[in-house]
Amino acid sequence: MFTLLHPSESYVSFTAIDGSKHEIGPESNEQFYEGNLMPNGEWMLIDKCLGLGLLNRFDVSQVFKCLIYWGTGTVNLELWSEERPVSNQSPLRISHEFEKMESGDENTEQGKSRYVWTSFEEESLLNVLDGIIAGGQRRDTGSFKSGTLLKIENALNLLCPNSNLKASPHIESKLKELKKDYSIIYDMMNMSGFAWNDIKKCIEVDSNEVWDTYLQHNKKAKGWRNKKYPLFDRVATIFGSDRATGNGVEVPADMMEE
Repeated sequence: MFTLLHPSESYVSFTAIDGSKHEIGPESNEQFYEGNLMPNGEWMLIDKCLGLGLLNRFDVSQVFKCLIYWGTGTVNLELWSEERPVSNQSPLRISHEFEKMESGDENTEQGKSRYVWTSFEEESLLNVLDGIIAGGQRRDTGSFKSGTLLKIENALNLLCPNSNLKASPHIESKLKELKKDYSIIYDMMNMSGFAWNDIKKCIEVDSNEVWDTYLQHNKKAKGWRNKKYPLFDRVATIFGSDRATGNGVEVPADMMEE
């Protein structure tokens, strides 16, 4: 249970397995989400007044349904396993972790909070990037031409005038996040025993042994098995050239060429 400083200004945001976007506020009281409406491996509790979020990541293959329960000044985010007999040979397990989005986290400027993007802002950014690429702003090497990041900022603020999104740190941070997600999937797709299911939009693995061995050396891939990622085709259009030429994911500014 989480105690809320600003209950009326708090909500839970997630993208469901079917790709639909959800922002659930206190007026919803109690709601279960299961099947394709279940969060696709992560959901975030957001306080709009503070501009902070608490991100909860989990393995979707271990979760049968999710519950959001709003109390008086509180909220519960619950992960439920399937109902079945349990034994030493077939235990129930749900692996999950929390990340607090606050000052000092990765992808932030020192002393500033990490920005929590809304679903509309994220969709707007992808649309702007599609237009940038269609307009010939990307070089053959995969990098963008001089001034492109500022163009992205200007276009995004026309679509989201109240967001005040800046090239740095907001857009750079989000580009880094998207590129990291794409790189994790791309690397797995090119490993023996891994395959991309283009219908389900997720990575499938031949066996638990193959998956466990891979995780020993690639901890960032944790939680990505069977996790639906409907943005893959769009993100591949943006970052595919970068990955094919061997450019890394550490610095989003490496997309730019000033």
